[in-house]
Amino acid sequence: MLSGRFVDDMLRDGHAWRRALKQCDTQECLAPSSRAAKSNMGPVFRRGCTDNVCSLRFVSTLRAPADTLNSQEKERTLRQRMRGRWNPSTKPINSQRDILLELLQRQLELHGFATEYKESRDTLLKEQRGVESFYRQQREKRKILERAARHVAQQQAVFMEESQMRQKLRDVERRKRTSIAASMFHGAFIIATNVEFAERKAIFEEFNEQYAIIVNEAHHALQSITGLPYSLYKSLVSLQRREGKARAQIVLSHIKHCESLKMYMNITINNCLKAEIAQVIAREKPFLEVLQMKNRKQKHKIIQ
Repeated sequence: MLSGRFVDDMLRDGHAWRRALKQCDTQECLAPSSRAAKSNMGPVFRRGCTDNVCSLRFVSTLRAPADTLNSQEKERTLRQRMRGRWNPSTKPINSQRDILLELLQRQLELHGFATEYKESRDTLLKEQRGVESFYRQQREKRKILERAARHVAQQQAVFMEESQMRQKLRDVERRKRTSIAASMFHGAFIIATNVEFAERKAIFEEFNEQYAIIVNEAHHALQSITGLPYSLYKSLVSLQRREGKARAQIVLSHIKHCESLKMYMNITINNCLKAEIAQVIAREKPFLEVLQMKNRKQKHKIIQ
């Protein structure tokens, strides 16, 4: 017997009768590209099979013209069949006898198509389940890999952000530490400078006091020795220094004048000597000419 699953697969489509009525050729619905040829319906709708005679005859009867016999009964039957809405969720019941279904079941049972359909359906479902499970596993693996990659990327992003934040915090801390150290050093330097200046000031004031005391004592000692006040002694000493400078300048100018006179005298003596030498040479020139003439004559005689 046919299973209820096969009957549901064959009769669930509510538009099958309308498509059969719209076909213009009995063989067009059996084309290789049709839905019936692509499904696992075996010899029922296979083109060229002699067992399709009943099915083709039934389709031809449905496409018969309206003026043929029993056309009104056919139309009434079709109207009754198509009156209600098609409910694909319902299953056929055996309360009423369906001749077409019995014919289909008998033809299929004669050719053993029910078993083949069940086996092919089970095989197909098994293959589909295997393929679906394989693709599901692949999708799960891809999802896991994508999730892991996304997690790694997020972790890397978090690490990078954390490292950047740490670097920024280190930079800020370093700058603050440097500024604090610089301010502390500047404050300490100012304090040390002020302390040193105060100490230097105290030392300088003490030195000035001691120097003033020493100067007063020296003035009193000098006055007791010279019998002159310090102001008069200072003016006397300055006068002596000016006199010494004037004497030195006079001596220096005298030395320069003597050197200039000596230079002028040497120049005059040199000029006088040169003039006297020139006069002597001019006087002796005739005598030299005569001597040269005598020497030439003697040489000429010797040659002859």
